[in-house]
Amino acid sequence: MRAVVVTEPGKVEFSFMWAPLFIAQNPDLKKELDKVLSAEFVGKPMTEETLDKMHERVLDVICAKFRMRGLRDYLDAMKYVEGPEDAG
Repeated sequence: MRAVVVTEPGKVEFSFMWAPLFIAQNPDLKKELDKVLSAEFVGKPMTEETLDKMHERVLDVICAKFRMRGLRDYLDAMKYVEGPEDAG
């Protein structure tokens, strides 16, 4: 699972449910992420490569805002979590 999830065809959102509480409950951060992702990714094909780039960009924004040792590694680890539909 990435830091972004496809919520409907052509729509991507930050996966707040997997984020630490101080990030998940930050409405200003959500607005900032929406603005950054829209500016950089609107019109791009929704490929695995694009979603990976969006994941990295979200981590860039969060880690620039919250300078905490290990935060990027913690958030990046979301990509190793699989939902029940992925477990096969």
